[in-house]
Amino acid sequence: LLFYQQEKVPLLYVLDGRTNCFKANEDLRRNQDRQQALAEIEARRQSGEEPNVKLYRKCLSNTSRYIGLVARLLQSMELPFIVAPGEADGQLAACAKDGVVISSDNDMLALGVVRKVRVLAGGWMSGEAEMLSLVDCPPSSNSDLDPDPDHSVSDSTKVKKTVPLRDVYRQHGVDGLVFFAATCGCDFTPMKSGIPGVGPTTICALLLSVEGRLTPRSFTDLVKNNVNDLKRMPE
Repeated sequence: LLFYQQEKVPLLYVLDGRTNCFKANEDLRRNQDRQQALAEIEARRQSGEEPNVKLYRKCLSNTSRYIGLVARLLQSMELPFIVAPGEADGQLAACAKDGVVISSDNDMLALGVVRKVRVLAGGWMSGEAEMLSLVDCPPSSNSDLDPDPDHSVSDSTKVKKTVPLRDVYRQHGVDGLVFFAATCGCDFTPMKSGIPGVGPTTICALLLSVEGRLTPRSFTDLVKNNVNDLKRMPE
């Protein structure tokens, strides 16, 4: 906050309002993760081991008290902010049609945000971030994006995977990104990992194979007709 204030970067901070009822499954998943982290912290304390910072971070949640404290901090620093009527993501997307959003959440792309600064894992403390744009890069292999906002390049067990989301956006607009997120899994889907057996690379290839406008029905038929494991899947 001090950095943006000192550099006089014109930002509007958007805070969460009411919870989004369409994210009930994701809220339940996150609550279970928090409870699991709390249990692990307690177990480590009882064994005489000091829990690491990563475990404590897993316990964090946007409670009304926390949001109120952030609002008081912004007010004391004379930084402009609003409280969204619902979740902050949708309000951010509406406010930044021609601007840039700073967020750690890649779901913003499916809400219509075409330029965003993605804060990397732990980046709020370390300052690590990267600029993502769907419109300022020519079609090429360099236009691929990493769809996983929690990807950690320092973890040797993970392999950085990219998919041509910019090309999908050029061909199908925001609708293409919505179909991508709904199939591969996002905060609004019952399963976090999306449809079993259908990965980001497959979905992007299918989306790019179709010219013209896609509808939910035509996209569903496209996936079911081209993925063997899904041909007998019930509606």
